[in-house]
Amino acid sequence: MSEHFVESQWSSDNSALPKNLTLICDTSESQHGSVYWKKNLKWVGNGRTLKIRVRGTPDAGNYTCWSNTTQELLSSNAVYITKKNEKGEIDEPILKKDPEKKVYFYCEANNYSGNFTCFWKVQSPNPNLKFRIEYEDENQNKSASRTIICDIKSDKTNTEYSASCRRENPCSYTEEYGLIAVSLHVFLTDVFVYEKHTRSFFIKDILKPDISPCHVTRTGKLILLHPTTWSTPVSYFGLTYQIKIVFNNNEEISEVDHSLLLQHGDNMTITKKLCRFSGYRCLIRSRDHYNSHSAWSNWSDCRVETFEELLAFLHSLKSKK
Repeated sequence: MSEHFVESQWSSDNSALPKNLTLICDTSESQHGSVYWKKNLKWVGNGRTLKIRVRGTPDAGNYTCWSNTTQELLSSNAVYITKKNEKGEIDEPILKKDPEKKVYFYCEANNYSGNFTCFWKVQSPNPNLKFRIEYEDENQNKSASRTIICDIKSDKTNTEYSASCRRENPCSYTEEYGLIAVSLHVFLTDVFVYEKHTRSFFIKDILKPDISPCHVTRTGKLILLHPTTWSTPVSYFGLTYQIKIVFNNNEEISEVDHSLLLQHGDNMTITKKLCRFSGYRCLIRSRDHYNSHSAWSNWSDCRVETFEELLAFLHSLKSKK
């Protein structure tokens, strides 16, 4: 099936100029007089080419070309429409804009591998919604290193979606020279409404590490690990840590002094005696050490462990090696 996308610009007085579109049947020119067209199963014209005027959603739809002699379906043309207001913005968008980031969809990476995850929300659940994510390459470079494969999934309410994307043949150690441009195509297949959203980024600018496992001993030592999904070696892909101490609805955030951070294999310790007392909560988060503009991870709550729990925690660390 061929896809055609028409932008319809509407003014404040609710008027819009129609756009001309020519559809061509997938058949030879010699059969020009022996084919006809249907739109949503209703006859709309004869001949190999069909000229239509698209102004609003009633003009969008599935245009099919048929043989007069055999009644065989020869080709299909899906005509989608994007309605925009006088400011050039999508009118009545399908997606819901993120209130904090002020965008319709965004992407995050939890390490330098080249893989990333994109997130978006819709205004309301709809069984006729379909999505497609594509890599946009201005230079038309089709090399394998620029290929992106995405797996899309939704939550139980079918209002929040995510796409796990991976690049073929990435290399974590190479410098990024070109932006990754990813387009999200959104289709409402029952009314043939369409919208497209594009994000461009470097992996280093969308980094957000996963949470760091952490525990507090009875003596006030805070034991933490680097996020299990973070790039290795950590000596090369450094992280900066912050500790938040909460007591009686008051909180204090401080950056971890790396000179006080003791390394023991994969786990690190720092003395924070307040964390062992009842009523105090200690939380930790991290971000890329070399990019102060990257996002902090979510906070990880560091619980005070019993001796038995601490032994089990340390044993789990050894088993992962």
